[in-house]
Amino acid sequence: TDFPAHVIGIRNIHIPDGHDQFGVRMEGVFKGVGFSVNAAYYYSQLPSLRAGIPSENPFIGPGSANPLDPTDSFGALRPRSGVPAFDIHFPRVLLVGTSADFYVDYIKSAFRVEFAWTDGEEFADTSKARLFSESDVIRWVVGWDRPTYFRALNPNRTFLLSAQLFGQHLLDHERFPNPANATRR
Repeated sequence: TDFPAHVIGIRNIHIPDGHDQFGVRMEGVFKGVGFSVNAAYYYSQLPSLRAGIPSENPFIGPGSANPLDPTDSFGALRPRSGVPAFDIHFPRVLLVGTSADFYVDYIKSAFRVEFAWTDGEEFADTSKARLFSESDVIRWVVGWDRPTYFRALNPNRTFLLSAQLFGQHLLDHERFPNPANATRR
């Protein structure tokens, strides 16, 4: 089915020019611990779909009006719930982060810790009329690396054992009661 313009689909793509992004990074070593402090102000590479944009009612033709809403006539552009019409935006994000890594000789292992806070990220949110919400986000990782010999597999080379634990927390997350879980304890 071919729908006319201003009805459904992707309407506008707001592409940033990209000339106003910047970042800074400082690295150092203090008492055997390597560290970095980072900050960046950039456009998200992951686009955000935004609904609730003005669109036409595809089910009324020229010279007719919506029988359920007399103010809605052919060609009227207004936000409509449930109409799949979207704009694409690349939101601006502020990131501040830090990392540290150190070596423990006794167990021949390197450990690393990273932490980042972002402001301005957008996420799909069906509880909102525009179908997205913005949230501050904290992300973290703790990692361990150890070169280890497995002489039966290769007597001359080590294998890298590595493990990471990742976390992400949406600081502005909203909880809604779920009637299906009301009886669970």
